[in-house]
Amino acid sequence: MTEDAGRDNAANVQAALYRIAELASAAHDMQEFYAAVHRVVGELMHANNFFIALHDEQRQQLNWPYYVDELDDDPPLADEWFDFAASGRTLTAYVFRTGKPQLISHEVQNELIESGEVELVGVTTDDVSWLGVPLVAERETVGVLVVQSYTKDVQYTAQDKDLLAFVGQHVGAALSRARAIEETRERNAELALINSVQTALAGELEMQAIYDVIGDKIQEIFDAQAVLIMTLDETTGLMHYPYLTDRHGRQYEDPSPLSGFTKHVLETREPLLLNGAGTVREAAEKVGSTMVGSAEPPKSLLFVPLLTGARATGVISLQNMDR
Repeated sequence: MTEDAGRDNAANVQAALYRIAELASAAHDMQEFYAAVHRVVGELMHANNFFIALHDEQRQQLNWPYYVDELDDDPPLADEWFDFAASGRTLTAYVFRTGKPQLISHEVQNELIESGEVELVGVTTDDVSWLGVPLVAERETVGVLVVQSYTKDVQYTAQDKDLLAFVGQHVGAALSRARAIEETRERNAELALINSVQTALAGELEMQAIYDVIGDKIQEIFDAQAVLIMTLDETTGLMHYPYLTDRHGRQYEDPSPLSGFTKHVLETREPLLLNGAGTVREAAEKVGSTMVGSAEPPKSLLFVPLLTGARATGVISLQNMDR
């Protein structure tokens, strides 16, 4: 490398680090933050296959909130958590255990498998080149950043390992700040929702107006294409739909008998969270649940009961049709 090329490379790295530092406050949510980090790393090295894994020390679980892979057609869900013990022999967990950057070729991977350090998980090829570095914040490993290649045309080097490890230090610090900002935003959103409800109640609005205020605010805050507020008429046993909206706009449904997910949540008085189109479909068949509104099947749904003392008098449901 010439002296001029070395200076240009150093300038590129410095510019990347500056952008990473800015991402913590510039990103509107964590997915945007992860995608932006992916783009920055992609400017420094081959990163067609890229993921970030996080570790929850208290729960001893791993999560892959951002995962892009050319060959893996069954990636983990962004909000899915796995017991660390069950994931403890993956290459990702190996980086967590060692706390060190790891550059792993197909040969090294086989050696680690033979020694019992790791188990073969996911997609691999004879030409695989895997590079993972710890993300450290306040002297604690909070995550792992990984790039990998499946072709002999792209093989990572020791220089790539040193560079990504250096970048990873800054990503870890930015990640910690971004998560703190995200938590603050979520708390502010919660307070805004509570304030809207209190204002509606204090204004002595009609009940339908209160449902409208709450439903509109929920749809504004949460990542949901469909929002439903359902109430139980205890005299007739029918469910009413004072608020129902989806990606096609406001919908109106006639009262219907209590059934499916709504019946389950009212009886258990416990929230119900389902992720994955297949999981939602299987659970719906099990409890005899049918769709309302535009009848577009959700890929993620959440039901929470409306409680009056010990009685469940209604249900709020959020549904995401895209992811």
